[in-house]
Amino acid sequence: MKPSSSNVVLVAVASAASIQPLTALAAATEGIGVQRMLYQESDDRMRVEYTQVQAAKDFGTDFSLGVTASVDEMTGATPAVDARTGASAMTGSGNLLGDGLASPDGYTTHLIDMEDTRESASAALTWRTKNRHEWTGGISWSEEEDYKSQGFSISHLHHLDQSRNRSLSVGYSQLNNEALFYRDASWRDATYRTVEIGLTEVLTPTWLVQGALFAMHEHGALSNPYKRIIRKVNVAEPDGVTFRYFLSPDSRPDERNVSGVSLKTARQETIAGIPNYLHGYYRWYADNWGVKAHTIEGRVLIGDIDASFGQFILLGRYYRQDRASFYRSSTSVFDEHGYGSVDERLGSYHSTTWGIGWERHLSDHWVIHGRMNRQHQSHGLDMIWNWAGVDYVF
Repeated sequence: MKPSSSNVVLVAVASAASIQPLTALAAATEGIGVQRMLYQESDDRMRVEYTQVQAAKDFGTDFSLGVTASVDEMTGATPAVDARTGASAMTGSGNLLGDGLASPDGYTTHLIDMEDTRESASAALTWRTKNRHEWTGGISWSEEEDYKSQGFSISHLHHLDQSRNRSLSVGYSQLNNEALFYRDASWRDATYRTVEIGLTEVLTPTWLVQGALFAMHEHGALSNPYKRIIRKVNVAEPDGVTFRYFLSPDSRPDERNVSGVSLKTARQETIAGIPNYLHGYYRWYADNWGVKAHTIEGRVLIGDIDASFGQFILLGRYYRQDRASFYRSSTSVFDEHGYGSVDERLGSYHSTTWGIGWERHLSDHWVIHGRMNRQHQSHGLDMIWNWAGVDYVF
């Protein structure tokens, strides 16, 4: 049995990003780049070796094209509730699996091995009008053994004054996903739609701010086919009481609505003749499952990539969320009917992330860069992801 890697991999990376249109934006610099990343979770859970190739090309001053392709090699394990005697075949029909046990103490959490490969690609084309407004359209694709995804996005950047110090952005994206529910060998669909509107203001030549409102609608098979819970069921004849405890599939509503706001700022300061770039970020969102989340991030870029010592990047991020209304711990017992999940990512927790990076021009055309990041989550999971890359700039 193989846990769904799409649901358990790169949580730290995903939590760092805003919920916004998934546009593969064409890069501002023409060139070709190769990047290699290693992602590792504690407790022998998940290991990912990630390789990405990207290219960007301008066609005159009005069009830019960006293309990205990547391969993930994933190994490891994920926790799942099962009988203490070992992983079951999860046989059974409907909401209950197996014959049940006389006590919930007969269940515990096991780590179940997995191995998979994910391939993905995306492309985006940007068109600039004669007033230098921008339209960007993007497409994306990814596939692994038990998960498939195809998506598209469109966004528009509209300058509100001739100096281009104020601009409005509007975007829409859609992902059409399919997940394999292995108990009945069926592929089930889920659709994710996101809209975002943002306003950017250049306050001074060295300082800008940006605010955005976003909303997401998810619909379809949103439950995790590899997670399971314990349900308490009265199996006695009418007027009697005899409880047995059954494994049951993870069960979530088939619809989720998310709304939120994000604020960003960037400012340049020169200290002792060295340029420093300060970035701040805050995001809040809430959904109809009961989850509310806050993210605060600060990033400092010290120096310049053209300088002899290059540019150093320091990162700090704090994330906190409230639990979904139907979440319980892995040892909890649920009623016979109703939604239920023991997925820790739907629980109440907080995390801290620290990172350091470096980037430098080696010559007129070659740039090297590297990053090291570590995240600690309050429920005990630690994650590290490090990557290095080289770019050839046209």
